[in-house]
Amino acid sequence: MRQTKKASRWWSVISAGAILGITSVLVYAGSMLRPAVAPVCEVSPSGYVSPTRVVNGPLLRIGGSDIVRNDRNQNIQIAVCSKGGCIGPARELEQVKSGTLVRAEYCAKMIIRVYASDVEIYNRVPPTQKYLDQQAVASRDFVLKMFAFSCGLLLFGILGVRRKVET
Repeated sequence: MRQTKKASRWWSVISAGAILGITSVLVYAGSMLRPAVAPVCEVSPSGYVSPTRVVNGPLLRIGGSDIVRNDRNQNIQIAVCSKGGCIGPARELEQVKSGTLVRAEYCAKMIIRVYASDVEIYNRVPPTQKYLDQQAVASRDFVLKMFAFSCGLLLFGILGVRRKVET
């Protein structure tokens, strides 16, 4: 009975290795199916990014959100802060008073520039395809290392069970 308990402890190591291995294979396969694509915006030789969409209107603050009401009376959230942190130009908009006219420029779904009273307060260049490709390679390398670790964990567990069962 004692040997069986010792052997059953190794089964948890084997299970953890199997779960980790299957998860890493699925994550790797998923990353291969859906590669990251950079937002496509025209960039001038001087580095100026042409926006694909522009939102103009007064700034409204509701809760932790910064919202611009456009000319079609639609509310468009351009920044938000919560317990987990801030998304968008929330820190830059702290100094801007509610009701101030704001112009937000987008490249695809990413906000790239914000003007308040015709003064640029936020400017972010969208990521290049080369950068996204490097990030994808780095994340795939991590997943492959996780898979190798899970294979080692499986082997370690199987050898431990075999050794405990034989004694």
